[in-house]
Amino acid sequence: MPKASQRAIPDKPAGRAAAADKRAHATQGIAAGQGGSPVQRATIGLCIGIDAGGTATQALVRHSDGTPDVALLAKGANVMRHGKAHVSNVLTSLLRTALEAAPLEAVVAGVAGAGNAHTQHWLADSIRVQLGAHAPAVLEVVHDGVIALEAAFPGGSGMLMIAGTGSGVVARTVDGVLARAGGWGYRFGDEGSGYALGRKGVAAAAHALDGGPATTIQARIASQHGYHDRAALISAVYEAHWPLQQVAPLVLGAAQNGDAVAQRIVREEVQALTRQALWLHQRTRNIDPRVSLTGGLSRSSYYVDEIAHALAHLLPTCRLSRLEQPNTFGALSLAGRLAAGAIAPGALRVTDSGD
Repeated sequence: MPKASQRAIPDKPAGRAAAADKRAHATQGIAAGQGGSPVQRATIGLCIGIDAGGTATQALVRHSDGTPDVALLAKGANVMRHGKAHVSNVLTSLLRTALEAAPLEAVVAGVAGAGNAHTQHWLADSIRVQLGAHAPAVLEVVHDGVIALEAAFPGGSGMLMIAGTGSGVVARTVDGVLARAGGWGYRFGDEGSGYALGRKGVAAAAHALDGGPATTIQARIASQHGYHDRAALISAVYEAHWPLQQVAPLVLGAAQNGDAVAQRIVREEVQALTRQALWLHQRTRNIDPRVSLTGGLSRSSYYVDEIAHALAHLLPTCRLSRLEQPNTFGALSLAGRLAAGAIAPGALRVTDSGD
């Protein structure tokens, strides 16, 4: 995919009248066909893929006139962290920026924290109301894992393991059905995540202070964060609400340097996440044997090696790779396929174990 320019979309030189004329006379655009292959088709405006996360919201915009894709940036939009109204306003503002160039044809937004159909419908309806007559013909808000899965396996079957601050597994069967496991949140889930590693790392440091197994995690926390004793740790966690995922890199660093306590933490958490992939595979039974790993922890070679080892034991036929394409690429691919009629909107809903 050509590298996108990173800017707000300017008006076309011919102005809005030319944009309206271009809408009336359909031009040749690009949509992602089966397997993600570009196919020529008639279109009337912009296809937009959006990746909305807690830190930032990114969009990739494709115009029907063949100009290079444009990347847009906006502030973070996570439903659980910021609320639905904030997310709706951020996405609407971003789409209004895109409207300065051409009308909207199809938009797919993968939104962090929008894991259920009720929230997805609420956001889509809210955006349509705000945009009014300028709303796109196709607008889908989906689980953010869906766009990452499309980025990993455009139009195809496979399994995506998410290992960031949180965790989970999303898959698409050979029949095109989307399913997931995990993603229950930090209170009773998120196995193998940055938060899970960090929580166990802090616990290991506390145990060492109590006279339990020695671990270099304790010294790493003291060196990097200044928490040297019981009082400092308790204050950081319970009063300052220290983001425990910040300890995950310290746990991984200690494990890579041979710390037995840290190695056990990583191994146990990775195995727990990989078991979710196994359960999902057993539940659906028709997923292509390939797994892509995404999320901040995928940048750790030690973590990736542990995932590979766990997969070799639990799902030996699966091939592991790291997701290289940005999530916006997957969102844009889905927008193009929806605009082309290659998939139905309902196909982007994720099936849970109880459905």
